[in-house]
Amino acid sequence: MHLYPEAFYHIYNRTNARRLLFTQKRNYSFFLSRLEQRLLPHIEMVAYCLMPTHFHLLVYTPASFDHKACSEKFKWFLSGYAKAINAQEGVPGNLFQQNTKAKELSLEHGSKYPFICFQYIHQNPIRAGLEKRLGAWPWSSYAAYAEWVPSPPWLSRQLAYDYIAISEEAELFVEESERFARNRASDEGIW
Repeated sequence: MHLYPEAFYHIYNRTNARRLLFTQKRNYSFFLSRLEQRLLPHIEMVAYCLMPTHFHLLVYTPASFDHKACSEKFKWFLSGYAKAINAQEGVPGNLFQQNTKAKELSLEHGSKYPFICFQYIHQNPIRAGLEKRLGAWPWSSYAAYAEWVPSPPWLSRQLAYDYIAISEEAELFVEESERFARNRASDEGIW
């Protein structure tokens, strides 16, 4: 995973053999607190969704971004989390798939991909059948953008408003997200 300064990335990974990444509710909070401590000094979090067997992060790398330092911290973050879950569950072995993926989201030429990725991340729980409505899943940033819950201080919503064309008005944000979900469902025949 190689990241460059001043760019948006969709970062994701899943567990080996579809093993549960979060076996207890407290594991989700633990993952987010470790993420905040280890990675947020290096990157800015724009959106996230933690799923039972995988995670999605939409991040921005600031001008001061140091790839080597962040890459090392990211490895320690995942390794430390895996060790904690393995100890909790009494299971040995690799929790995560070997390579964490990072896809750069181009903002050039009016690209819609950052907007689509942002929506995709938040709609993962519906697509997976874990929830029936947007924002019901507690382990994503959707409810903070909808202003249904307080936004964590480390969530960089302004970046989404400025660069990804997400509506700053909560009601309009919810409407555009629901419209996107309906359009994707009719396009793909999935819901």
